[in-house]
Amino acid sequence: MNLITIFSLYPDQEACIEHLENVRWGDAPLCPHCGGFGVARKSEKHRIGRWNCRDCKSS
Repeated sequence: MNLITIFSLYPDQEACIEHLENVRWGDAPLCPHCGGFGVARKSEKHRIGRWNCRDCKSS
């Protein structure tokens, strides 16, 4: 895979993060601290790729 292919597959940071999250978690993201499935994406627009756990309150 060359750089041109990578940029065509992942044109921006959001697309790249979405791909990496899918590789890591698939359809079910979980908390790395407690293993709970009660996680939600942070609402801060400038910090994409961040998650909060509703079960153990970690971020």
